[in-house]
Amino acid sequence: MTGEQLRTLRESRDLTREELAAQLGNCSASGIVKWEGGISPVPQWVEEKMMGASVIKFPLSELYELLMMAKEENISFDDLLSEAIQDVLVKRRSKSQAPNSVNTGAKTAAPAVSSSNITKMPPQHIAAEDEKSQAADPKSPKKVSYTSGKRKKA
Repeated sequence: MTGEQLRTLRESRDLTREELAAQLGNCSASGIVKWEGGISPVPQWVEEKMMGASVIKFPLSELYELLMMAKEENISFDDLLSEAIQDVLVKRRSKSQAPNSVNTGAKTAAPAVSSSNITKMPPQHIAAEDEKSQAADPKSPKKVSYTSGKRKKA
Protein backbone atom coordinates (compact mmCIF):
# COMPACT_ATOMS: atom_id res chain seq x y z
CA MET A 1 0.00 0.00 0.00
CA THR A 2 1.35 3.40 -0.94
CA GLY A 3 1.02 6.52 1.17
CA GLU A 4 -1.40 7.97 -1.36
CA GLN A 5 -3.58 4.86 -1.15
CA LEU A 6 -3.54 5.08 2.65
CA ARG A 7 -4.62 8.73 2.52
CA THR A 8 -7.40 7.97 0.02
CA LEU A 9 -8.67 5.09 2.15
CA ARG A 10 -8.52 7.20 5.33
CA GLU A 11 -10.38 10.09 3.67
CA SER A 12 -13.01 7.76 2.19
CA ARG A 13 -13.78 6.68 5.75
CA ASP A 14 -13.96 10.31 6.90
CA LEU A 15 -11.17 9.81 9.44
CA THR A 16 -8.63 12.34 10.63
CA ARG A 17 -5.04 11.19 11.04
CA GLU A 18 -5.54 11.23 14.80
CA GLU A 19 -8.66 9.04 14.54
CA LEU A 20 -6.87 6.59 12.24
CA ALA A 21 -3.89 6.42 14.62
CA ALA A 22 -6.27 5.62 17.49
CA GLN A 23 -7.99 2.90 15.44
CA LEU A 24 -4.72 1.35 14.30
CA GLY A 25 -3.00 1.60 17.68
CA ASN A 26 0.79 1.43 18.00
CA CYS A 27 1.26 4.58 15.86
CA SER A 28 0.76 8.34 15.94
CA ALA A 29 -0.75 10.97 13.66
CA SER A 30 2.77 12.18 12.82
CA GLY A 31 3.66 8.63 11.71
CA ILE A 32 0.64 8.64 9.42
CA VAL A 33 1.77 11.99 7.98
CA LYS A 34 5.13 10.37 7.13
CA TRP A 35 3.47 7.34 5.53
CA GLU A 36 1.01 9.42 3.50
CA GLY A 37 3.75 11.81 2.39
CA GLY A 38 6.00 8.98 1.24
CA ILE A 39 8.69 9.85 3.78
CA SER A 40 8.41 6.39 5.35
CA PRO A 41 6.98 3.22 3.78
CA VAL A 42 3.57 2.08 5.00
CA PRO A 43 4.13 -1.02 7.16
CA GLN A 44 2.48 -4.26 6.05
CA TRP A 45 0.53 -4.53 9.33
CA VAL A 46 -1.16 -1.18 8.58
CA GLU A 47 -2.33 -2.41 5.18
CA GLU A 48 -3.61 -5.65 6.71
CA LYS A 49 -5.48 -3.77 9.43
CA MET A 50 -6.92 -1.22 6.99
CA MET A 51 -8.09 -3.81 4.49
CA GLY A 52 -9.41 -6.09 7.22
CA ALA A 53 -11.53 -3.20 8.47
CA SER A 54 -13.47 -2.91 5.22
CA VAL A 55 -17.10 -3.32 6.19
CA ILE A 56 -19.69 -4.15 3.59
CA LYS A 57 -23.22 -4.34 4.89
CA PHE A 58 -26.06 -6.12 3.15
CA PRO A 59 -29.50 -6.32 4.74
CA LEU A 60 -30.70 -9.90 5.11
CA SER A 61 -33.51 -9.15 2.68
CA GLU A 62 -30.96 -8.27 -0.04
CA LEU A 63 -28.94 -11.41 0.65
CA TYR A 64 -32.13 -13.45 0.41
CA GLU A 65 -32.99 -11.76 -2.90
CA LEU A 66 -29.51 -12.60 -4.21
CA LEU A 67 -29.95 -16.22 -3.13
CA MET A 68 -33.34 -16.48 -4.84
CA MET A 69 -31.98 -14.79 -7.97
CA ALA A 70 -29.07 -17.25 -8.06
CA LYS A 71 -31.48 -20.19 -7.81
CA GLU A 72 -33.85 -18.79 -10.47
CA GLU A 73 -31.04 -17.95 -12.90
CA ASN A 74 -29.14 -21.16 -12.06
CA ILE A 75 -25.94 -19.29 -11.30
CA SER A 76 -23.53 -19.54 -8.39
CA PHE A 77 -24.56 -17.59 -5.30
CA ASP A 78 -20.86 -16.95 -4.61
CA ASP A 79 -20.42 -15.38 -8.04
CA LEU A 80 -23.52 -13.23 -7.62
CA LEU A 81 -22.48 -12.13 -4.13
CA SER A 82 -18.98 -11.36 -5.38
CA GLU A 83 -20.46 -9.19 -8.13
CA ALA A 84 -22.70 -7.38 -5.61
CA ILE A 85 -19.71 -6.70 -3.36
CA GLN A 86 -17.72 -5.35 -6.31
CA ASP A 87 -20.64 -3.04 -7.14
CA VAL A 88 -20.65 -1.71 -3.56
CA LEU A 89 -16.90 -1.10 -3.65
CA VAL A 90 -17.10 0.68 -7.01
CA LYS A 91 -19.91 2.89 -5.69
CA ARG A 92 -17.89 3.68 -2.56
CA ARG A 93 -14.88 4.57 -4.67
CA SER A 94 -16.90 6.77 -7.02
CA LYS A 95 -18.66 8.42 -4.08
CA SER A 96 -15.32 9.36 -2.49
CA GLN A 97 -14.17 10.79 -5.84
CA ALA A 98 -17.47 12.43 -6.83
CA PRO A 99 -16.62 15.70 -8.62
CA ASN A 100 -20.01 17.30 -8.02
CA SER A 101 -20.29 16.41 -4.33
CA VAL A 102 -20.67 19.12 -1.73
CA ASN A 103 -18.11 19.44 1.05
CA THR A 104 -19.88 20.50 4.24
CA GLY A 105 -16.72 20.63 6.29
CA ALA A 106 -17.09 17.32 8.12
CA LYS A 107 -18.80 14.96 5.72
CA THR A 108 -19.31 14.81 1.97
CA ALA A 109 -22.90 14.95 0.81
CA ALA A 110 -23.93 12.87 -2.18
CA PRO A 111 -24.74 14.79 -5.34
CA ALA A 112 -28.35 15.52 -6.15
CA VAL A 113 -30.08 13.14 -8.53
CA SER A 114 -30.06 14.50 -12.05
CA SER A 115 -30.72 13.03 -15.46
CA SER A 116 -26.96 12.64 -15.98
CA ASN A 117 -26.45 10.45 -12.92
CA ILE A 118 -29.77 8.60 -12.86
CA THR A 119 -28.09 5.65 -14.59
CA LYS A 120 -25.74 5.40 -11.61
CA MET A 121 -28.70 4.65 -9.35
CA PRO A 122 -28.57 1.18 -7.73
CA PRO A 123 -30.77 -1.33 -9.60
CA GLN A 124 -33.17 -1.79 -6.69
CA HIS A 125 -33.91 1.96 -6.71
CA ILE A 126 -34.44 2.00 -10.46
CA ALA A 127 -36.75 -1.01 -10.13
CA ALA A 128 -38.72 0.80 -7.42
CA GLU A 129 -39.06 3.85 -9.67
CA ASP A 130 -40.23 1.62 -12.56
CA GLU A 131 -42.86 0.03 -10.31
CA LYS A 132 -44.09 3.46 -9.18
CA SER A 133 -44.44 4.66 -12.76
CA GLN A 134 -46.24 1.46 -13.78
CA ALA A 135 -48.70 1.88 -10.92
CA ALA A 136 -49.37 5.46 -12.02
CA ASP A 137 -49.76 4.51 -15.70
CA PRO A 138 -51.48 1.17 -16.30
CA LYS A 139 -50.61 1.37 -20.04
CA SER A 140 -46.88 1.32 -19.26
CA PRO A 141 -44.70 -1.46 -20.73
CA LYS A 142 -44.13 -4.84 -19.05
CA LYS A 143 -42.49 -5.02 -15.65
CA VAL A 144 -38.69 -5.04 -15.71
CA SER A 145 -36.57 -7.09 -13.31
CA TYR A 146 -32.85 -6.87 -12.69
CA THR A 147 -30.11 -9.44 -12.76
CA SER A 148 -26.64 -8.40 -11.65
CA GLY A 149 -27.47 -4.75 -12.28
CA LYS A 150 -28.68 -5.35 -15.86
CA ARG A 151 -32.26 -5.00 -17.07
CA LYS A 152 -34.10 -8.10 -18.10
CA LYS A 153 -37.72 -8.29 -19.29
CA ALA A 154 -39.92 -10.27 -16.91
